Amino acid sequence: MTNLFIFLDIFCFLVSTFILITIILVYKNRKHPYLKVISPSFSILMCIGFMMNGCGFVNTGSYSIFDCNIGYIISTIEMNLLLLPMLIVTYRIYCVIKAKRLSTKKLDDKHLLLYFSIIFGGMILYKILVHCFNETYILSFGFIDSLRFPSCYYDNYKIFEIIDMIYVYTIFAVILVMIILTGKASKRF
Repeated sequence: MTNLFIFLDIFCFLVSTFILITIILVYKNRKHPYLKVISPSFSILMCIGFMMNGCGFVNTGSYSIFDCNIGYIISTIEMNLLLLPMLIVTYRIYCVIKAKRLSTKKLDDKHLLLYFSIIFGGMILYKILVHCFNETYILSFGFIDSLRFPSCYYDNYKIFEIIDMIYVYTIFAVILVMIILTGKASKRF
């Protein structure tokens, strides 16, 4: 089992190194016309979100109520750093392809960063409020003769989990629809 964790740590280190090199290259070439279309700043945010999601940097191994609350907020940051830039980049490409019908005046990085900040900040505020007004507790699962794994829960956990799933699946659905419509529109060119 220890060899598996060593392998996963090495794998995460290699993937993180590759992503950091990608971030540096994107930043260095951010003025290139091919990169400007997909917005280098959102591409970098997407890379950071992918790195945070893939390697789970937040798992400290200690289990306290404070760690649980911080862990939930950081997992929200990780998820939104991956999904929201994907949505924004896809939306930008979709609007550029459909430029005959849609106004592209609000597609600059300032406006898109404002939209990102509002949604991102709203989701973090939502998670903070959920954890301020719901009691957090730690439950341990397993049997007495095997390993027991502590898990963090809070009041109304299932309801908020369903809300989070609806949010994530809605973003995936919107991205998928925009990709399909972009693909159909791009065949005309």
